[in-house]
Amino acid sequence: MKKMSILFLVLLLASCTVEVGNFPDKRLKLHEMGYPEDYCEQKPDRCVEGVAW
Repeated sequence: MKKMSILFLVLLLASCTVEVGNFPDKRLKLHEMGYPEDYCEQKPDRCVEGVAW
């Protein structure tokens, strides 16, 4: 049980290493589809560092 807990914690920490808004080019292209170019200017509360969510 102790080994499972340690393994779970290691996997949890490893999954947290992704930066918010740092997408690969292919993912970024898919993410930006459907949003007008000035979307973040119109609705700044729906954007994080210039990326719409």
